[in-house]
Amino acid sequence: MAIDNILEIGRSGLLAQQEAMQTTSNNISNVNTKNYSRQRAELNARGANTNFGWRASGGGVDVGRTIRIHDQFIQRQVLEESKAFGSLKARTESLDRIEGIAHHGLTDLSERANEFFSNFRELSLNPELPALRVAVKESAVNLTDGFRKTADSLENLRNETDLRIAATVDEVNLRAQELAELNRRITGVPANQEPPHELMDRRDGVVADLSKMLGVSVSYDERNTMNIVIPGVGILVHGAEFNELSTSRTPGKDADHSGNIDLFLKTSGGFQYATRGIPEGELGGLLKVRDETITSTLESLDRVAHSFMKKVNEIHRGASGLDWDSDFAGDFFETQESPEGAAFAMKLNGALEKDPSLIMIGYESDAPSDNRVALEIAGLQDDRFVFEGEGVNKASTLNESINSIISAIASQTHGSRQIFAHQGEILDQLENYQKSVSGVSLEEEAVNMMQYQAAFNAAAKTMHAGDEMLETILNLV
Repeated sequence: MAIDNILEIGRSGLLAQQEAMQTTSNNISNVNTKNYSRQRAELNARGANTNFGWRASGGGVDVGRTIRIHDQFIQRQVLEESKAFGSLKARTESLDRIEGIAHHGLTDLSERANEFFSNFRELSLNPELPALRVAVKESAVNLTDGFRKTADSLENLRNETDLRIAATVDEVNLRAQELAELNRRITGVPANQEPPHELMDRRDGVVADLSKMLGVSVSYDERNTMNIVIPGVGILVHGAEFNELSTSRTPGKDADHSGNIDLFLKTSGGFQYATRGIPEGELGGLLKVRDETITSTLESLDRVAHSFMKKVNEIHRGASGLDWDSDFAGDFFETQESPEGAAFAMKLNGALEKDPSLIMIGYESDAPSDNRVALEIAGLQDDRFVFEGEGVNKASTLNESINSIISAIASQTHGSRQIFAHQGEILDQLENYQKSVSGVSLEEEAVNMMQYQAAFNAAAKTMHAGDEMLETILNLV
């Protein structure tokens, strides 16, 4: 009967528009939900009704499925840029800390060195005054303290970086576990049911966090399972299973220093070394700062301290003191065979610290006015004796070497800030574009709501008209 068909078409319109409005309402409700992808009800025309002979009649409308508006290509671009952003963020934050230590600690160290040279210069002019030897001793102790404090600050920063690395690893494991559980729940939905869009949104958010933390490669299988690989290391998440990242501290070089934290991926086959295989993300940035910037800064500081101690000791060794009855003729600083750890271990010779009268001024015991030792040590202020590295012929003064360390860190920090800001702009542009595709626009949803509401009202009127027609026919019988 044609009137029945009118009523059914109207009913299908009511139900379809109602479901479309529900989807739109859900979009509006989640406008501020992080990682939410807007959804759209897909309306399909029913097959034609052929019960009227040669002339087919429309069959109404059905909601085929609810579509999640999501672009995997854009997501991959966002994940790629997130790797670099996470690395630069961690690196820039750490470099800011290093720059603060370098500027304060090394500037102070330069002032202490100037005081040391100045006191030796005063001693060369008045070698007979014991108080000046005490001043030299105090400035030497002050200088060694400056080297030690700066090295200790850098070492503490390295330990803090290790703590951040360990905390980030814990966060990675939580995210990997969450991702594996989401995979399990998503693949557990029967194929004949609607995909769990909200779970897929949450999964995308988790993988975005992972990408910023360590940089990952993402792939999907035929069941829409997301698999995560740490490039160059191994599988982090495969389906509903995940492998943990673990940390282990290497032995320190001595009792005063602990070793670095190394990373390992725990798999069914054992532990896979991962420290060198994570160049991106926050972990990659932290590892790079720890293993390159902090290490190279400490090495430069050690080289400066060792060169300075070695040069002062060469001059002081074998010279004569004011106390002609003393047979002391030794190093000014305690001997350090290797530059490694020299800044932290730098220390005034214990004998001189107890008895400043043993500080040497001249080379000849029978010439009290001989002040050549003091003059030579004071003259080191302008001498170029600090070499930049093994086999490098270029040398610098003590202050030039200290300022060079400051400049190198400042240059790295400035460059990192600029690149980080640029990378942030790139990521913002991509995320904004992603939101324009997948995000909720209140204006657009309001227009959709009005369209669906108008269609709903029209379908209701259609049913009302059909009902009146049916009532009229029944009254004729």
